[in-house]
Amino acid sequence: MRRLAPVALALLLIASILAPPAAAAKETATDPNDTGGRLDIVELSFKGEAGGTNTIKLKTQNPWGCKFLRQGVKTSLNWHFDDGEDGDNDLVGKFVCVNANSNDPELVLKLHGTDSNNNYDPVPTKRPDKKTVKVTFPFDIGEFESEHASAHARSKDAISEGCDVCVDRAPDTGGLTLY
Repeated sequence: MRRLAPVALALLLIASILAPPAAAAKETATDPNDTGGRLDIVELSFKGEAGGTNTIKLKTQNPWGCKFLRQGVKTSLNWHFDDGEDGDNDLVGKFVCVNANSNDPELVLKLHGTDSNNNYDPVPTKRPDKKTVKVTFPFDIGEFESEHASAHARSKDAISEGCDVCVDRAPDTGGLTLY
């Protein structure tokens, strides 16, 4: 029996080294088709953990292109992050189309700390389809200090047919718990 103890210990050690790391939390919130325009938000999701490099995703009811969010147009699509879940927005991420008048427009997320006045380098986005935008960035910045955070998204569309000003918020109340 004593001879098997080192073998069992070695197997346990190998299994713990080869085991995949614990999966990051994945949270999702859905929102009804409740406003006109192209920027009616239908789903938000978050994958990650406090202090990690995390991915946020936003999906709308209708397709839209980068140029729909160019400067000077009466549209907006924003993330609002609440560190500590105390009801205030500590960080706002605004989707902006840069180089909109070129043949190579790029959608980026511009992050701004509301209390700190920190402005971060624009974060590149990915567009898996014409309704979805994904962003991955580190949450180890000054605006994320607590072990709990939530987020919500807001959109405004004042140019689509049938919209004087179509506004949406997802989720409708509260926020998507991130961690």
